[in-house]
Amino acid sequence: MSAGRPHMGVRSSAFRINASDGWSYEALQQSVDVAKFWLSGFNAIAKEGGQTISFKSDTPFNFDRIEIQALRQPKGGTIEIRLDGVFQSEVNLSGEAREPVVIQLLPERAATDRVREIAITTKGEGVVNLSSVAVYNRQSGLSYNSVGFPGATVDIVNKFDEVILENELKRLAPQIVVLAFGTNEGFNDALEIERYRQGYERAINKIRRALPDTTIILMAPPDGARAPKKDAEKNDRKAPPAKARQDGDCGEWKTPVNLNRVRDMQEQIAKRYKLVYWNWASIMPAECGANRWATMTPPLVAKDRVHFTMEGYRQTAAQFMKVLLPVIEQVRQSDNVVSNH
Repeated sequence: MSAGRPHMGVRSSAFRINASDGWSYEALQQSVDVAKFWLSGFNAIAKEGGQTISFKSDTPFNFDRIEIQALRQPKGGTIEIRLDGVFQSEVNLSGEAREPVVIQLLPERAATDRVREIAITTKGEGVVNLSSVAVYNRQSGLSYNSVGFPGATVDIVNKFDEVILENELKRLAPQIVVLAFGTNEGFNDALEIERYRQGYERAINKIRRALPDTTIILMAPPDGARAPKKDAEKNDRKAPPAKARQDGDCGEWKTPVNLNRVRDMQEQIAKRYKLVYWNWASIMPAECGANRWATMTPPLVAKDRVHFTMEGYRQTAAQFMKVLLPVIEQVRQSDNVVSNH
């Protein structure tokens, strides 16, 4: 989970994430100093004591390891960590050189413990940089690490510091990596498709170098549409009813030309690298898919014809699981794979 709330889309199905007003945020996407970012791609920064970031849950979670990713640096500050209000440790993040660090909390009473709230509070002077918090339970289930960036393209993978990216991937040791990029590239009218191919393949090669035995799934983008030169919501109100569009007339909502080109290129890349491939758009109508899903009752796509409604995401997940579950089962049955989590 990202530390704090670095952008509006931050949410967790497990914990409510809160941060006091004294935190500011940096994003890998907007920074040239890439060596201070972990895999989360965001840093929460506090420059004074008494600032808290907390993760709260209504029900307790079993854990056998909690990890806090931070940055040790000259004139770094100190953090105090509490679980369910009980003091756990105090960590000094000051050092001669800047380097990423992982702070681990292990259960004290049994093989696994239970936690409702994780609170991290700054103490005294000094700058504190926090990247993420993870809660692990190796007793059952699987570990899921969602790395998301608003407006990102696959080039974000190539922007990471190469040493940090490779070390992080090796440390986490995922058995499956899902790459879900393409919508933002497809809406870019100036996209150079050959350069895009090169960038995507460069990202795949970086992941494979760190994780040679990991299964990579390439998820192609869903259909999307935009209304030229007008506000999308106004167009939605003026558009004819959904019934009139059944012949394939999308009205003013048009699929960007590059979106199809991106999807075709991704399919070629998946074949070339022998990746598992899933076309998100395949579960939508072939013509005017985003527009039709946006005008359904209930709607499955939001009014912007780009993002999905909660029900749309649920249906997407159900369809994607038909692809993902056989991959998970294949990994589980492999004699050469030992689960890292």
